[in-house]
Amino acid sequence: MTRRTCTGRRAPEDPSGGALGRGACLRRRIKAGLPVVGSALTIAEPFTTEVMGRAGFDFLMIDSEHSPITASELQTMLIALQTSASAVLVRVTENRHHPIMQALDLGADGVVVPHVDTAQECAAAVDSAKYPPDGHRGFGPRRAKRLVADSSYERTANDVLVIPMIESVAAVENIDQIGVTPGVDGVFVGPSDLAVSLKSGDADVVDAQARAVFAACRRHGIAPGIIPNTNGDTAAWIRAGAQMVTIGSDLRFLDAGIAAALEERARALNG
Repeated sequence: MTRRTCTGRRAPEDPSGGALGRGACLRRRIKAGLPVVGSALTIAEPFTTEVMGRAGFDFLMIDSEHSPITASELQTMLIALQTSASAVLVRVTENRHHPIMQALDLGADGVVVPHVDTAQECAAAVDSAKYPPDGHRGFGPRRAKRLVADSSYERTANDVLVIPMIESVAAVENIDQIGVTPGVDGVFVGPSDLAVSLKSGDADVVDAQARAVFAACRRHGIAPGIIPNTNGDTAAWIRAGAQMVTIGSDLRFLDAGIAAALEERARALNG
């Protein structure tokens, strides 16, 4: 089975045999220092998910932390994204063993883990995502194993991406320890929660903290990322050092389309 990858081209060859999947392709790009741009999925509806999957983003993040997405709905969304070239990450509900393991069992290419404040919490996230000897993920891959046409699942299963979120003053203070945790591929800064933790609505203060995180990521060879509060700043964040940036979400795109339609309505009625 040859799967399309995050580049939209034929999967590059894996030296160990076969072809690189979407997650491996995304890791290869960020390891090379290349920027990747994704978007978020919050609507548990398969056709909407499929449309987003065909849009051409480098990665998509299914947000089960801030959306009422059940395990069954998550599986349906992952099925809808099976033919997508975009790598698929799941932002899990919390940094606990079961939601991390379940997202990977259902076929996610990696997990985004919210509210990771310490190296110990980061190590726990990796432990939940990796099979022994790299972690303690229980073996029951359900859908994930069925996505592989040969017997390579066990050989490549621990290649899943693990990306903690930096969302507090404590996390920023501990970023050097978080950044050297074995098994971590990068981090996402969450500016909204970081602003709350900083007790500051000053965007410059939050931006300075984000840039400090980016610098630490570069020191430790992992990918710095951010999930911006608004659209339109992607190029600025990449210039600031972010490699992974999200643009909006399915719901934000719906909101923007409605707003544009209402503006057109107002012009038509008042013109």
